[in-house]
Amino acid sequence: MHATSPGNALAAALTHSILASSFGSACAFIIHTSQTSVPRSHCCCATQISIGGIDINDDFGMQLHVNLQKMRDDLLSNPSKLKPIKQQHESNDVDDEELSPDALVQETLLSSRLPLKLNRTRVADSNLPDAGRGLFATQDIAKGELITCYPGDALLCEYKEDITDEEELFQDDESEVILWGDHVDSNDIVEDDEVFDGTDDTSAPLVSYAATVNDVYSVMGMPSLDYDPAYYGHFANDGGGHIALEGVDEAMGVEEMLALYVEKSIEVANARHVPLGGYGGLHLGTVAIKDIKKGDEILVTYGPEYWMDLNF
Repeated sequence: MHATSPGNALAAALTHSILASSFGSACAFIIHTSQTSVPRSHCCCATQISIGGIDINDDFGMQLHVNLQKMRDDLLSNPSKLKPIKQQHESNDVDDEELSPDALVQETLLSSRLPLKLNRTRVADSNLPDAGRGLFATQDIAKGELITCYPGDALLCEYKEDITDEEELFQDDESEVILWGDHVDSNDIVEDDEVFDGTDDTSAPLVSYAATVNDVYSVMGMPSLDYDPAYYGHFANDGGGHIALEGVDEAMGVEEMLALYVEKSIEVANARHVPLGGYGGLHLGTVAIKDIKKGDEILVTYGPEYWMDLNF
């Protein structure tokens, strides 16, 4: 499972310190970027596209990237199709008139599961200690190929608020809203406090299955929705997580422990979650950053902030 929770200041400071002083540009992918270097009009003819420093070079991944852009155009041309997301905003007391059509389209696509014929993985017990289920390749996967997608069964939106009242300057300037995908059965939708805190001592909060798309949106995959291998990204584990879970060794200190985790996590990672479709991310895909053999476990890097939120 993969999470990036809102603003732990210490974690953020340590993350940037570690990246700058210990690993430099080799670790820069933990600081999110979603820019696409191939112009949209050229995508259909390109042999690969580069997103966030990752080259995607298989036909399926490139075609999905282009199709997402076409779906975006269709939604912008047919505002009536945005009615479901508008209704959710209304139930959350969000004035969607303050949101641009682009934002409403992005939210609609991020919280959708598309009918994709993508079957390159399976879910089984992880090879990592105490990691629960993990993600495994069912075929050889070359570097740059799309492995699976990360589902937006629920979408965490962190809207920035414009605070002008001096009495409110020291209050939280973010408004958190949870939007649910139309594909999620109403019986599976949980209350907001259960999203962040879980239902009991043994049930992990849904936010622990979240992955950041950009500064506003994080997609959350429900572990119970494990029927579609096209959307198995939320089952990819962090290969260095066991180091982070050990907690802080007082002899080493927090920063050295996190640096050790980052080094190990990057060393064993063979995949990365990257935004597809451009425009700030319309879907999140899991792409191979190394050649992966059939039967190998798919491993990604969660980043120090995730483990800081768990341990401190």
